[in-house]
Amino acid sequence: MRTNFSWKTVIGWLVLITLVASTVGYLIGGSYPINRVTQGQSQISYSTLTSTVTAIQVATQTVTSPVTVYGTSYKTSLTIENNSLSNLVVGKIQLPPYPMGIAADPITNKIFVVDWYQNTTLFVINGTADSIIAKIPLNTTVYSDPIVNPITGNVYVDNFVINGTTNRVSGKINSNITFSGVDESNNIVYGRLNVPTHVSNELYKINGSNNQIIDQQNYSAIFLGNMKVNPDTHMIYVPGCFYSTRCTSDAVIAINDTTLRIQQGIPVTNAILTLEIDRQSNLVYATVLENSLVVINGSDNQILRTIPITPFTNEMFGLAVDNSANLILVSGSPACVGFSYCGLSTLYLLSGTNYGLITTFVNNQSFVEHTTLSFDPSINETFISFEYSGFVLALKIPNYQIAAAPP
Repeated sequence: MRTNFSWKTVIGWLVLITLVASTVGYLIGGSYPINRVTQGQSQISYSTLTSTVTAIQVATQTVTSPVTVYGTSYKTSLTIENNSLSNLVVGKIQLPPYPMGIAADPITNKIFVVDWYQNTTLFVINGTADSIIAKIPLNTTVYSDPIVNPITGNVYVDNFVINGTTNRVSGKINSNITFSGVDESNNIVYGRLNVPTHVSNELYKINGSNNQIIDQQNYSAIFLGNMKVNPDTHMIYVPGCFYSTRCTSDAVIAINDTTLRIQQGIPVTNAILTLEIDRQSNLVYATVLENSLVVINGSDNQILRTIPITPFTNEMFGLAVDNSANLILVSGSPACVGFSYCGLSTLYLLSGTNYGLITTFVNNQSFVEHTTLSFDPSINETFISFEYSGFVLALKIPNYQIAAAPP
């Protein structure tokens, strides 16, 4: 049977397809012109990633129209959007070459950054003005992240206690103990043993008023990094492992912060890089080698999801939660597209509802080392440090007004 053929029909369909493509903006495998918007509005285009995630490409101002983000199918063949991180920068704070750990005090709007150049120094930054207001030399070669108690204003670094009002060292504990977490609801601070020749399996419970040890516990788990404490549930979460021939931080250990008893050992697929707690939803987030986010239900300490964020090997040390915008922020490197951009650090924005990837922002300069994040809800800004960079960036991330949909 012969079928009638018309070139006019073919041309008509081609014109229609071209018009549709121009309206949509970007599609996987190709790039099309973005429709211009009126002055003062954000420039927004949409992308479809593996047919499961709808993503905003660039938005430097608040998005006023709702956006649907579909749940991830956990495939990792994602197309990187390569939005420039500079679109989000509202401040740049110059520091010595090695800024690392970072923490925000939402009450005072102070940002605390540990720089380990030569001797470790704690820098105090005015989060509103993005300017350094104090420099506190700690004269130690041991690096540890700053820990903030927003109720008392105290900051804990290594074995030092810093008064957040005077910006001076106000106390110390035994040099063999490193501060690792705080429960601001009862002014209790936690520390772990820090002796190079000794396995770090001892947890100390410390009175935040007088820095006296009030309890301690020895475990069969090895504590490798700072812990996160949920003051609402009085649970401690810490990367660790149970003794084995080759011990890596391959479990999240849940500890009752009152009794110091292990509540649950939660095995994960790979070594843990960092932890964060979402107090609003009672969820615990963990980034693990090489490219995944683990979501743990704080009610029963069971893993809800394990989400590969990127198809590339990526050490994601930066992790923060923005409840007001319902976002999970993850940072790391590289941001490879084929063999390009592999030296660029990336900020990933995920939906806090269904963990779908919204979009990515790539740093214009090559900093392939450690990056850390801290979100300050009082000024709605995110602070990111890049090891070896010599600065910290203040970012204003748009409110995407996300409406989640199932996969």
